[in-house]
Amino acid sequence: MKKIFFTVLSLSLINMPVMAQDIEIKTESSSTTIKDEVNYNNVIPRITIILPDYSKRKVPVMLFPVEKEGRWGFIDENGNIAYELQFQNAREFSDGLAPVKNNDKWGYIDNKNGYVIPLEYADAGKFSEGVASAKVSKFYGYINKKGEYVISPQYQDARAFSDGMAAVKINDKWGFINRAGNIVIDPIYTKEPMSFNNGLAAIRLDNDTYIFIDKLGNNLINTKYLQVDNFNDGLAPVKNADGLWGFIDKNGKYKIESKFAEAKSFSGGLAPVKVNGLWGYINKTGEIIIKPQFETAEIFSKGIAKVFMNTTSSGIVEGYINADGKLIWNKQG
Repeated sequence: MKKIFFTVLSLSLINMPVMAQDIEIKTESSSTTIKDEVNYNNVIPRITIILPDYSKRKVPVMLFPVEKEGRWGFIDENGNIAYELQFQNAREFSDGLAPVKNNDKWGYIDNKNGYVIPLEYADAGKFSEGVASAKVSKFYGYINKKGEYVISPQYQDARAFSDGMAAVKINDKWGFINRAGNIVIDPIYTKEPMSFNNGLAAIRLDNDTYIFIDKLGNNLINTKYLQVDNFNDGLAPVKNADGLWGFIDKNGKYKIESKFAEAKSFSGGLAPVKVNGLWGYINKTGEIIIKPQFETAEIFSKGIAKVFMNTTSSGIVEGYINADGKLIWNKQG
């Protein structure tokens, strides 16, 4: 039987009296002071984390979150358990770090050492372009990989950076900021926009149709679609008036005809599509590469995609496949 050796990393906090303090949060261009009540008597219990053992195999580039019975851990690209099931919640790795939740607080782990940013946030988003959205008190800002705020908490909500832009919510409206924290597209949208990819972002209008804008806020593709997903690999899935999905290029021209019941963005040259009630994957010419067989299928990331399968014994089961369609991990295993 394969032996697994565990190393333990501990985090603890020092007990201090209850006090009100001014928290000064530095940004790239300024500093902001937020008045907040901090209860230091509510000490987080000592946390231990079971670290992955890479003594007999190389450290993988990516890990993928998995869940069983309400506990979360991570697998590698071959389906091997890396982090044991030990977190309250976990999100995907990006830029080398993943948000994890324990004791109702969020922090970040890397792919081999455990916590690299302590559990201290009310919410935490994925890292992208070197920063991640993180919530303290009532507001979101953006932190670097040291856990330092580089854009001060000031937004009702905030999304990851992509193409140098991030969607933020101010006074119940959505707009976009750049990496310096400057507003570059005014918060005028009542519905949450999608992220910028390939220079375009999908905007949901008040009548629940979608358009695409460029980084100046111009309506670049003026056709209104019933539903869309992000541009990636130069194409975006869109739903037409007949309820069918196809793929358009940045000029709004169809490159793959509308013939799918549902579709999601391309990644790694493959896109999930739904045919006759089941999900499979096509390439950029519209050819089916992985036959439709899944109840749900997500986009590929670093050669791995999450799928949900209908099994006779356990019903709908979560798993991961590789680009050949081979199952490398499932929740039953």
